[in-house]
Amino acid sequence: MKTISKRDQKTSRQRDCRNKDFGYPVRQSSEHRSCRRGFLGFLAGFAGISLVLNQLEKFNFFRNTFKAQSVSVSKQVVRVEEIEKVGYCLFRFPTEHDPAILVKLTDGDFRAFSQQCTHLLCPVVYQPEKARLFCACHKGSFRVTDGSVIAGSPRKPLPRFLVEVVDGWVYVKEELEMS
Repeated sequence: MKTISKRDQKTSRQRDCRNKDFGYPVRQSSEHRSCRRGFLGFLAGFAGISLVLNQLEKFNFFRNTFKAQSVSVSKQVVRVEEIEKVGYCLFRFPTEHDPAILVKLTDGDFRAFSQQCTHLLCPVVYQPEKARLFCACHKGSFRVTDGSVIAGSPRKPLPRFLVEVVDGWVYVKEELEMS
């Protein structure tokens, strides 16, 4: 009976591993070439598709496919007499999850804004004595006339909605881009 040394067992296992196909489609010696070849094929395909789409766009092939449409969302908020008592009205717009505020200015005009501060979405409250919308979270304040930032942490103005008065009712509208 022949005994095999540990060293011989190890080298025979290494030889077996080198000769086995482990399911890799590319041998290690040609691995780099196929990787480069695949990447260049991808780049050529991407460039070709981009060129074709660019030419189709020039001939207005997609003229109706990706055209954005404008849709107006409108909501009846409150009667004019009711808002004159308090000076403001809280409501939900454009969805039932979005708080909004309608304010009556001293000159009789109405303004509507999102009630969420643009800094961290805290609620803003109307302060008629200072003619501003105030966020108590970080002491941010906004002009009640146009929603622009006066002071505090917010960097963006409040989103503003269009306001119309029709037959004694105040309506709030928003133009949405639909694609």
